Amino acid sequence: MDAGIAAVLGAVVGSLGTAIAAGVTGFFARSQAKMQIEAQHRQAERQIRADHVGQLREHRRQAYVEFATQAADHLKQLEAASQAFAADPYSEEEALALLPAEQQFTDPAYNSAYARLCMEGPEDVAYVAASIGGALADASGAGLAWALKHRGGTPTDCPDPQGALEAAISTTTTCATAASGTPG
Repeated sequence: MDAGIAAVLGAVVGSLGTAIAAGVTGFFARSQAKMQIEAQHRQAERQIRADHVGQLREHRRQAYVEFATQAADHLKQLEAASQAFAADPYSEEEALALLPAEQQFTDPAYNSAYARLCMEGPEDVAYVAASIGGALADASGAGLAWALKHRGGTPTDCPDPQGALEAAISTTTTCATAASGTPG
């Protein structure tokens, strides 16, 4: 064989080998790139889901904090009213001014924090919130009964309004303590 033909034939075989090697490499690179894109897509979906869950939890957390803050303020008012009722000399005006409205925690129209918590939170948290609201309303009612007793009236449904107020405050504190351990 002539040296020129052998050189051309060698160049053709070398070119074909290089082309085949490049094709095989390109095929594997393409499948590797496809796998990377799919993995990045799955990661992006996971991140979007995690962000969505985080946003939902943030709204729920804000609803819990808002309700807990209002409940704590209400409880502080009740405790101050209880001390004012128990003070000697007793000042009815001062005690009644410290006593929050009874509907403040039982009617969602009066309490947007309670309504928001019921919408954002699960049923067990809404139940605890309703228990806290009921105990706060009972305490407010007992405070009003205490004021009526001091005026000389005798409410038939509350023979010991001072004890009822203290018991309602204790119940509210117990419910709030239990609620702090409730998962959200």
